Amino acid sequence: MKVGPTSKWELYDVARDPGETTDLSAERPDVVRVLVADAARWSEGHVESLWFHNRKSARDWEETDMPNYDRTFSTGLPK
Repeated sequence: MKVGPTSKWELYDVARDPGETTDLSAERPDVVRVLVADAARWSEGHVESLWFHNRKSARDWEETDMPNYDRTFSTGLPK
């Protein structure tokens, strides 16, 4: 789980901790890396978004938000 592009990734065992009270990301950085890589691959496989009202809106999004892609999917963990 990640709340925003500047927040760190968090990992919870929702079967054992449904209230998400214990962040396991520091204990299981290997799991975080795999899940982040899976999410990045999943997001790259999508077609161009269809929710824009016009091409200018799409271009603005690509120029201002997509540059944050790497920061969003960065684990923040040592490699």
